[in-house]
Amino acid sequence: MNSVFSFQKIMVMVDSLVISDQDCGLLQQACDITHGVYLRPELDTIGQTGDGALLQWMLSVYLSDKFTRLRDAEKGWSEPLLRLPKSTHVDYRSSCFKTARPLDVGFVCSVCLSIFAEAVFVCPTCESKIAMARGPTAAKKRKATAPAKK
Repeated sequence: MNSVFSFQKIMVMVDSLVISDQDCGLLQQACDITHGVYLRPELDTIGQTGDGALLQWMLSVYLSDKFTRLRDAEKGWSEPLLRLPKSTHVDYRSSCFKTARPLDVGFVCSVCLSIFAEAVFVCPTCESKIAMARGPTAAKKRKATAPAKK
């Protein structure tokens, strides 16, 4: 994702054509952030429209540059010249590094910033030990043992 933010800063559009039965979350996010085109055609309809339909689709959608797609690309993102397909829903949730499932809440390694669905004591990515914060029960015990102030 760091490279995607760099592309956004220097105004490089990331386009992707996903030929799969599932969406790719990282490519969806990259295309949305950089104002590129994300397209995942239905696999069963690709061959039904005739030979060369996929090539024609790719040439008409992906061949245009940012100056053709946007009226005032040097001054910032503006109104589009071409009506290109846009993603209707982009899922910005993080994915677990172990299971690759999207997460609402997760545990993060403080060294390599890997995200996990469940608490781990040793990060599988960088193999560093993860110190877990003490829960609310530890704070209550500390309060009970501290002398009262008068």
